[in-house]
Amino acid sequence: MKGGLKVLAAAVPGGPLIEAVGGEAAAALLNLLRAKLSKPDFDLYIDPVARLTDDFLVDLARSTERQRAAVMLDTFEQVATISRWLADVVQRFPENVLAVVAGRELPNWDRDWPGWVGQAELIELHEMTDADMETLVRLSYRLYGRGDPTADQVRAIVRFARGLPMAATTIVRLSVLYGIEDLAPVDPRAVADLADRLLEGVPQETRPAFEAAAILRYFQSDSLGALLDGGDSEGAAKFYDELRRWPFVRSRRGGLAVHDTMREVISDALRTRSPQRFRELQQRAAAYYEAELQRAVGEERDRLRLEWLYHAIRADEVRGMRSFQQMAEELARYQLVGRLRTLLTDADTYPLLEENSKLWRRYYDARLEHLQGRTGPAEQLYREIGDDGRAEPRLRAYALCDLGSILDDLDRLSEPDGERRAEAVVQRSFQLQPELDAKLASNYVTLMNISNAQADWNRSLEHLRALRGFAERNQDTYELVMVDRLQAAIHGLRGDWRGYLDARERSVVGVGRLGDVPAQRMHVSYFTWPLTFMGRCREAQASSEQALEPANQLEEKELMVTILESVGLALGMQDRFADAHERFDEAMNFFENFYGRAGDGVGGSSDRYIRATLSFRGLVYLREGKQDAAEADLQRGMDIKRAIGDRIGMPEMHTWRGQLRELRSAWEEAASEYREVLALAAVGRMYFRCAALSGLVRVHAARGEYVECGAMLSQAEEIAARYEYHDLLASLRLSEGHLAWASNTRGRPNGSDTAFRRLREALVRGLRHNRFLLDEVLAGRQEGSVFRPIIPACLERGAEGRRMLESLREWWGTATNDLEGDAGQSISPIDRGLRLLEAERIARDKEPGSGATQASVMDQLDGALGG
Repeated sequence: MKGGLKVLAAAVPGGPLIEAVGGEAAAALLNLLRAKLSKPDFDLYIDPVARLTDDFLVDLARSTERQRAAVMLDTFEQVATISRWLADVVQRFPENVLAVVAGRELPNWDRDWPGWVGQAELIELHEMTDADMETLVRLSYRLYGRGDPTADQVRAIVRFARGLPMAATTIVRLSVLYGIEDLAPVDPRAVADLADRLLEGVPQETRPAFEAAAILRYFQSDSLGALLDGGDSEGAAKFYDELRRWPFVRSRRGGLAVHDTMREVISDALRTRSPQRFRELQQRAAAYYEAELQRAVGEERDRLRLEWLYHAIRADEVRGMRSFQQMAEELARYQLVGRLRTLLTDADTYPLLEENSKLWRRYYDARLEHLQGRTGPAEQLYREIGDDGRAEPRLRAYALCDLGSILDDLDRLSEPDGERRAEAVVQRSFQLQPELDAKLASNYVTLMNISNAQADWNRSLEHLRALRGFAERNQDTYELVMVDRLQAAIHGLRGDWRGYLDARERSVVGVGRLGDVPAQRMHVSYFTWPLTFMGRCREAQASSEQALEPANQLEEKELMVTILESVGLALGMQDRFADAHERFDEAMNFFENFYGRAGDGVGGSSDRYIRATLSFRGLVYLREGKQDAAEADLQRGMDIKRAIGDRIGMPEMHTWRGQLRELRSAWEEAASEYREVLALAAVGRMYFRCAALSGLVRVHAARGEYVECGAMLSQAEEIAARYEYHDLLASLRLSEGHLAWASNTRGRPNGSDTAFRRLREALVRGLRHNRFLLDEVLAGRQEGSVFRPIIPACLERGAEGRRMLESLREWWGTATNDLEGDAGQSISPIDRGLRLLEAERIARDKEPGSGATQASVMDQLDGALGG
């Protein structure tokens, strides 16, 4: 049975399978597997507990069909990490199987198995009888090859142990090694007396070394000497050699260590007997490790820092916990999840005495849960600490600050009174600690998110200006980078491409000044969909891919899906469809393997994490010509956004659904979708508003509704020109060209001249966007296009159309990348003033797509003209 339990324990997430990889590398492996494997394969390789459990229970049922059985588990406290699993397994045992669990404390199964105590028989183990103790003592002596003890020795040890087997075996071992004979009777339940008695048989000159060794969590000759009064290296080496042979000393990384239980007994006894001596030894230990820190690097430095912190807290808990808080806060701020986990695992062993100290430790446990994407448990802990009057005001303010960062998710804000509750939590945080620090200043980010949900962009920018003011006053470069990247996000959402690029550039420069800060590097790199919609697809792809490495390193959860979907979008808009879908699949796998798995503690609606994945994948399917798949994804994405109240995410859904309807020539349905976008004008998504207006122009033109095109054209042109939407201006100029040509056929003069000018600008705008749009405007796309491309339209017009193509060819060979009205800095990566042939070469180099040979504009025109 124990072998079976060992196998099952080994399969528990975080167990030997992952520990074999180690630390942050294990976290990176988990993220990689989430992305690469399907959900069944991921569960099999990473968490096979369910299957093994089911197989075990089936085998148990078969073996007990005709007989009763007992399944026993000893030292339950050693497998406490799988307590919930054990509770589930025991509940599923066959009726004729008795489960026996032995340990130092009752299992904490009340939450997972309500009423389990009523089905159990609790048997408290009492002291052993004198007869059993005598047997234990005699058997223990024989283990050391010393034969049988005398009757007086046995009686003395039994009297000393008073029914406690550990005390009996301890004294047997000490009496054999040190010749301890005189055992006066003591109360074995008194820890201090037990410690004194354990050390009474030790030579007096060795006793300080034993106490020093018990103060240290591990020791070598050097650290031992640092704690001993007047200890020299020779004396420390002598004591070290003596301690090495002590039965309660074990080897461990870094040196030797007194067995945990005995270390606690002896050190606690010293603290009770002489608090001043206890504090002095702890201070010496802290000073020793502080000095060692100055010479250490890498993992050794991290290990020594933990030892320093432990002794600093034991020497002065209040002061030491301030150091703990500073260390934990820095790790949490920089999202160094692996190192924070290591710190908190170590802190869980600290024998804290102050209630406030325990609350700080619980708070950072919540932060770790939060950073790992388990917002449900984190929220509960934040609420408890925020409402706990025993906690100091700063701790409560911190907890409420983090609670606000959970409540500002769209699905929570869409709840009844959600926005007011989130804002109230932030205000309570400010009130509890009016003097801001870097942590509490992040309350402005929560307020920004609330304003974002309301599409109150100006107010969002006001909150960021307040945060920038704090960062500038404190010369906090990290905070300034965060402000710039958040401003870039707001400008991107509004469709202000120039504002986005400027803010993004500031954040990139700031990250360079920060040095190696993976969290900010990841955040600055991943938010690239505005670059993609500007036509800078390869740049967007490269930037988002740069975010993957730090995301894996930081064990990032919430952003991993977003990063992968951003890469997928950029690839898809380069017509690299297979690569794009590989990334989308990785995003969906990650979602299923983390957010889609029960018990991960993710609060709110987990579907919110894939609403953009579905939207972007739907757009890529649309570009790929897979209209049914596109429609399914866009519909599901829209349903999720509606469910969580994501109003600001609706314009793109209607825009792309409108384009889908255009491709199907469902003009009225397309117009209806575009009008939905116009009805959402209050959300301020200018790019998609302009895209909807451009779509309506195309719809009216296709239906021959030329009068209706005018008003739409003027509105769309004003927005597109203001924000330099080259792709939408290309669409508008293309529509205008066809409309002008159509007016010429209806007897209006100079229609062909106007058409020529508009078609030329459509090509330049396409060039400035990227070479994909240039080719689409010129010749269309095999997978379908909402545009009426130039070459097919001209060929439909026979000789007149051929003359237009010849004129365009002649112009393209001699003209430059200049347009009437050009002013200011352009968002296009193609410099103005270049000859179009050179500009086209640069544009094609910037966007190689799949790497296939590209036909130039001249080649395509020659091909159309038969030349």
